[in-house]
Amino acid sequence: LGDTDAPYGPGSGGSVTLASIGPAVRLAAHEVREKLLAAAGGILEMPAAELRLAMNAGAKDLEVPNALAFALVQQNEPAEASRVLAQAAADHPDNVNVKHNLARLLATAADPRVRDGARALQLALEVCERTGNRDPRALDTLSAAYAAEGRFDLAREAASRAAARARELGDAETAAAIDRRARSYARR
Repeated sequence: LGDTDAPYGPGSGGSVTLASIGPAVRLAAHEVREKLLAAAGGILEMPAAELRLAMNAGAKDLEVPNALAFALVQQNEPAEASRVLAQAAADHPDNVNVKHNLARLLATAADPRVRDGARALQLALEVCERTGNRDPRALDTLSAAYAAEGRFDLAREAASRAAARARELGDAETAAAIDRRARSYARR
């Protein structure tokens, strides 16, 4: 199991396989999802109002509140996006993706009325713990949450771990983006 260009690894079976390839598969799936959402947002132009109707009609798919929050942020409505994600997180407390998206928004919102570093940090720490501190996106969000709280030494350390993990997974583009953000923490 694995990349044919890489050296042979130990045999795979059950939980060993999941631990070794699970984070890479999850990262790849998320990146594809983000690209599809971005493309769909431009092509389909599904307005937030239609996504809200779907939510109010009882849509069970967690991608509906995620897509609605994404659309609201694109429409410069981060406060409403945070309310949507907070409700989705309350309704689905075991969903790591929703909690991650909420943490990211709370840590990076330009609007100080939306930004909540303490809550972002709490969520990011939970997400990192639940992903075994092996998801570069989650570690990057943890870095942003630390920065939002003014804890720049911890922000740089988390960013360093995030970039290293992205490189381990062969994702140089994500690693470079994380490194760029980490440099902004170094200036503080």
